[in-house]
Amino acid sequence: MIFKSAIYGLIGIATLLVIYFFILGLISGWQFALVQFSRFWYFIVSLAIGFGIQISLYTYLKNLIKDGQGSGRVLGVTGTTSTAAMLSCCTH
Repeated sequence: MIFKSAIYGLIGIATLLVIYFFILGLISGWQFALVQFSRFWYFIVSLAIGFGIQISLYTYLKNLIKDGQGSGRVLGVTGTTSTAAMLSCCTH
């Protein structure tokens, strides 16, 4: 179960980076996307890793609940907390 959650987290990291390059490349061009990534790589990679960790934890908790080892309330609370944190960060 931990291995599966880690795989989903790595897929989440890769997906976020692909979306970043796709959108930025589509809007401003591939060269601009590479320059921005080389300039701010530590922010972008940190954000992608944090997203991957959230995906891993979500998958792990969801599987625990599905196997009857936890409560669905835990998943609801963590999802609500993550959403509130994201909203407060983005509106800041």
